Amino acid sequence: MKDQNPNYIKRMLLSYLPILFVTVSILIFIFFSIFNQVNVRNAIKANHLTAAFIVNVVDNTLKGMADDAQKMADTNGQLRYFLEGPSDRALEFDISNLLSNLMDLRYGLIDSIYLYRAKDG
Repeated sequence: MKDQNPNYIKRMLLSYLPILFVTVSILIFIFFSIFNQVNVRNAIKANHLTAAFIVNVVDNTLKGMADDAQKMADTNGQLRYFLEGPSDRALEFDISNLLSNLMDLRYGLIDSIYLYRAKDG
């Protein structure tokens, strides 16, 4: 009987050991799959939040620039004359410098400003 017990235990270990390894391997694979899916979802959420933040910053910058340009049009005689009067190269140069200074000092995110005169397109 003593000889049969160790053989029986060895046979049982050899027969169930592969099942144990396969089960543990499957559990580890499932864990890493779930972990990867959670990371992908978090990365997508982070990308959406970052994109929304950037859109918000650009939108607020453009709104502020439009407000400042409107204030300048209301208070600055040169800009009002540019928008309502005939085309003049010297005045266009002065207005361009005025807007460039505004852009450089307050709005580093924006590279260029354009004014549109509806009367001459």
